[in-house]
Amino acid sequence: MNAKEFAHELEKAASFIRQQQAEIEALKKEAALQRLSDFTQEVEAKYGITTKWDGGTTYHETTKPIGKAQEK
Repeated sequence: MNAKEFAHELEKAASFIRQQQAEIEALKKEAALQRLSDFTQEVEAKYGITTKWDGGTTYHETTKPIGKAQEK
């Protein structure tokens, strides 16, 4: 293998590693979003929170007291 062939193989390997790293980062983001979604669902279920949208604004309603209101 000459230097030119070796450089080409190194370039291919570097490209493969960059692609793999991009896929790993995408999977990390997907996993973080899934954990956030699961946590949100747990909190909504715990406090009876519903998410509503009035056509322009998203807001939340709860049927159970949260935080300091819960202590009273």
